[in-house]
Amino acid sequence: SRVNFLQNVEIFRKLNLSPGELSYMSEASSVAEFADSATIIHEGYTWDSTLYILTEGEVSVYVGGKYLKQFAPGDYFGEMSMLTGAPRSATVKAAGPCTCLAISNELWEKGMGQYSAVLTRGMQRRLLQDLPAIRQITEGLSRAEEKRLLTAFRAREFLPGEMVMREGGAAKSLFVLEEGEVAICIGGAPGEMGSKEVARRTVGELLAHAEVLARVR
Repeated sequence: SRVNFLQNVEIFRKLNLSPGELSYMSEASSVAEFADSATIIHEGYTWDSTLYILTEGEVSVYVGGKYLKQFAPGDYFGEMSMLTGAPRSATVKAAGPCTCLAISNELWEKGMGQYSAVLTRGMQRRLLQDLPAIRQITEGLSRAEEKRLLTAFRAREFLPGEMVMREGGAAKSLFVLEEGEVAICIGGAPGEMGSKEVARRTVGELLAHAEVLARVR
């Protein structure tokens, strides 16, 4: 049954949903069928904020036109836009005929909104896992070690011109750029006498003192 399927989907299994909550999810979701090569989600679109749970078949994920990964039954996608209203971050296409359960943002918030924080943490881990820079430092780690590392990340915002790390400062943090870019300078902060910009880091790249990277790796 649909309820049995939902309770075995990884994210919902971890939430330990009650029978009533599983029943709500079953009733609130609709069946969406897609033909081979059909586009389910369009990168950059803002009008669609549906969460999809794949029940049959497979789908392919593309970012900027480049293939990223494949999803199989039990996987879910579209949670970022559903939770935040942000534009779709990837294109998802059917890799053969496939079927999904679909739930709108409105229905999720009505009956399952209390679990949005948990779903958000899962989303953040999946985003990090997809970054090539993160894959480099998690290579060789066990699943438990990788999970501990990924769940340790926290969002932090910096204002234009604000110092992220200082040359010669304590090596404590590892950063992954989610938005914007940073300038890497030697001899002082940007604008200071003797300061020289030597590189820039942009979205998806790591930023850390060499000692931190050595400890992680």
